[in-house]
Amino acid sequence: MAQHGMDDAVRLEGIGKVLALAGALAIGCGGNTSPGPEAADGADSTVDGSESAGPVGALSAADPAPSPLPVGAPDDAPPAPASDPVQLTTQTVRLGASGGDIDAALFLAQSPQGTTLELIEASERICVRGSLAPLPGNDYANYWGGEVGLVLASSPPTDVAPPGAGLDTPGFGFRLEGALPPQLRLRVGAAGEVPVYSQYCQNVIQSVGASIEIALDSLTFECWSYGGARFPDASSATLVSWQIPASAETGGPFDFCIEDIHALSR
Repeated sequence: MAQHGMDDAVRLEGIGKVLALAGALAIGCGGNTSPGPEAADGADSTVDGSESAGPVGALSAADPAPSPLPVGAPDDAPPAPASDPVQLTTQTVRLGASGGDIDAALFLAQSPQGTTLELIEASERICVRGSLAPLPGNDYANYWGGEVGLVLASSPPTDVAPPGAGLDTPGFGFRLEGALPPQLRLRVGAAGEVPVYSQYCQNVIQSVGASIEIALDSLTFECWSYGGARFPDASSATLVSWQIPASAETGGPFDFCIEDIHALSR
């Protein structure tokens, strides 16, 4: 894809380091162990019908800082080790938005064990492939799964994003193609919070070829736990990602693309 000039709001100038995972959360609470809310519950969705090599474009580590990425495990799960990096990449993805498309910086993350995640394409769509191992016991810290997403705010994703940062949108739309993982979640970060900590999410309907739209006001904080706060009213989106949670019941390969990614218009 021909490279377009990146908008200042998404360039991530000067970020050349890898953020290490830490904390006592794991995004990988899939299956019946700790499922998130169904995507149809409040979502505006329409249906028309082990370790790996680092992802393409990953930057080298430079004094990694603890990462606030979630790890949606039960309260009694052990803390995640600070050894698995979130990799901010040099890749960008074209995102449709009112007033013109933007190029958003892409990031990937995977659990220390049980997950492989390889970036195949980053252009006007995101294509990844890899595999998940079934969650052994209650080891969410090491087997939480993977995540691929886009940073939408101008401030580094480890800093509090100003209230006006990010995209002013009521939600996001996209389409899935290929062999999907057992479970997929949409996550969005809210302005006024640290993007990589900001954990408003919802399960995504597993429908290949469908046009899917999810409203921000249908997302809840740490959706795998239920009862979380709704996405803040009138807050812009500073990050959007697709989480691939691990499950105690299922595992296996995946090879899919996220296409027609766009911010919904008000």
